[in-house]
Amino acid sequence: MVNKKENVFLIKGVAFNVIISLLFSFFISIGTFLIIIFNKETSLSKLMIFDNIDRLAIAILLLIIFYKYQDNYKIKERLILNIKFSPSVVYFSIFSLITFNCLFYFSNHEINGKMYLYVVISMLLTGISEEIVYRVISMNLYKDFSLLTIVAQGLIFALIGHGGINDLQNNILIRFPLGVILGLIYKKTNNLWYGSVAHGMYNTAVYINLI
Repeated sequence: MVNKKENVFLIKGVAFNVIISLLFSFFISIGTFLIIIFNKETSLSKLMIFDNIDRLAIAILLLIIFYKYQDNYKIKERLILNIKFSPSVVYFSIFSLITFNCLFYFSNHEINGKMYLYVVISMLLTGISEEIVYRVISMNLYKDFSLLTIVAQGLIFALIGHGGINDLQNNILIRFPLGVILGLIYKKTNNLWYGSVAHGMYNTAVYINLI
């Protein structure tokens, strides 16, 4: 049973999670608008890269602010550990990229090699930025990484991070389970990079219709 005190922590966590998600979406919208305005002659592939570099910069800025004003030293230590590379992260990333490229090579695709490279880089940047915001920051807003925490951040990731009711069916049936799975990966690994690679590969697969 969840007691009254835990309910308060959960509600506060959800409230701050929603605020962080809205801020992230708001600044992304501004950044995307400015990129389009000042880069009218730029190709779509390069616009994708610029847009996701902007997205990553916003996510890193939010993480720095969250760390700076964090008064819980255990969470501060966890945040530092979260962004560290380890040999296992490198092996996982290489294995994932090789596997994905093999799937791409043997699939029926209509995308050339250069565009494919732009897509992979862009989607990996998206994966990293969204994992920073929706897992590393958002899940540390709660008291612990309980099932309720993982479900709450998954719902916010799906509904607020991806347009709310505009694409409700896909948000509930696809992005919500994805958010829960990525939350479980973060809980299990306590690391940014595993979920980021998995998220980036998923985004790439969706973009080029491998799944």
